[in-house]
Amino acid sequence: MKIPKRFILTGLICIVVSLVILFLDHFSILFVHQEYNSIDRMFYFRNPLHKEGKVIEKNPRLNEDVVLVIIDDYTRATLKEDPYTGDALDRFLQRVTQANTVSIHFDLEFERLQKNPLFLAALKEYFEKNRNIFFNCYAERISEESSPARMQKEMFSLIEKFSFPMKWEDKDLGEFEIKAVPGPMIIDHARGIGHPLGDWDLDGVMRKEPAMIRIQDRLFPSVIILLAMHYYDISFDHVEIKRGKYIQFKQASLRIPVKDEFGDIVRFERKKEDITIPVDDDYKMFINYSGWGNEFKIQSQFISLADAFKIPFEYFNNKVVFVGSFNKNVDLWHTPHGFMYGVEVLAHSLNTIIQRDFLKTIPGFWKFVFLVLLSVLTGIMTQILKIWQSALYLIGSFVAIFIISHFILFGKYNIIFPVTIPFYNVLFAFLASVLYRLYLREKEIKQLKPGNGKSG
Repeated sequence: MKIPKRFILTGLICIVVSLVILFLDHFSILFVHQEYNSIDRMFYFRNPLHKEGKVIEKNPRLNEDVVLVIIDDYTRATLKEDPYTGDALDRFLQRVTQANTVSIHFDLEFERLQKNPLFLAALKEYFEKNRNIFFNCYAERISEESSPARMQKEMFSLIEKFSFPMKWEDKDLGEFEIKAVPGPMIIDHARGIGHPLGDWDLDGVMRKEPAMIRIQDRLFPSVIILLAMHYYDISFDHVEIKRGKYIQFKQASLRIPVKDEFGDIVRFERKKEDITIPVDDDYKMFINYSGWGNEFKIQSQFISLADAFKIPFEYFNNKVVFVGSFNKNVDLWHTPHGFMYGVEVLAHSLNTIIQRDFLKTIPGFWKFVFLVLLSVLTGIMTQILKIWQSALYLIGSFVAIFIISHFILFGKYNIIFPVTIPFYNVLFAFLASVLYRLYLREKEIKQLKPGNGKSG
């Protein structure tokens, strides 16, 4: 069966259209902001805002092990003192010293904490019984105002034990420098010290977290990676790192809760399994936000610091506790779900890992194949159908792409496939095919006009 020439040429035209759009997508920022908006819509449709007066259902994406203890406006008003200099934090530490917490992360300014003798005394007492506390260190990209190399080397040597060796393929990674580290007691006794950096896209929205950054000739993990390693009982030599693909925890120890007849957890059993975290070429991981700001509060996984040392210590058993501050002036970040405080973003990042709720993207080759097939199909349908029927096909394609992208790929399979490029791909393939069809019709009309035929 011979394929009509017009179908072959239509297919070639549509392939060229796809190549041009993919070229613009890869080498320009023409579609970037529209793709960002498409990703944010996916989150919006999957995690709609809670309506007032409606019963709040349990969020299945939010791990119950993650709890926030926050210095908020209620804490400041109730304590009537600066929590950094008062006794609130050391009273909290004394309370959780009795509990069997999985880990505690202080997402607070350690420079101010270290000036509080009450907190340091409580921390020292806590370290005598537990080694599961994590702190931040501060890093930023190297610039002309960077610290002297000698100072950098000395500072990083203090926390180098929390880093990974760098491979030859990591040599072109952008380099960071350490700006501040906690004091000797914290460094010596903390379970982990990592960076708390986020990653803002061009529109200022935080959708990813740098799981690793390069400092000197080492890969330095985020505090979230260190918390996840501790959660899964993983040592540094059981972590496999492959740039552009994954960070893998080898034989991670999963905590499987065993409940009694009343539904209460009585113990945890362990199961060994590899955990694979997908990362891009810059070791960045998509944060799979499980809700809007205050989701932890809505789900009763939030405690004001003013109340944290009053509740029974058993509440903190088997919990990962984030201790942070809600400060609108310095720690408010823009996310796909509106503005969130930094500690909330960190908690959502860890939740992504311990829930194994990772977001993935379609590999470039399969994206190319899909777009070419979609473009060619659009062109062929435009040649077969009437113009008005082709227009209906175009509208139907838009609806189908939107549903597949938002509710099937993202909603069910955690696959990010923004609709922007497929939309433009179908639209311009349709327009090019219609123009080609009109050209063929005009050509046929000219051939049928008197004087265009052969003379007898």
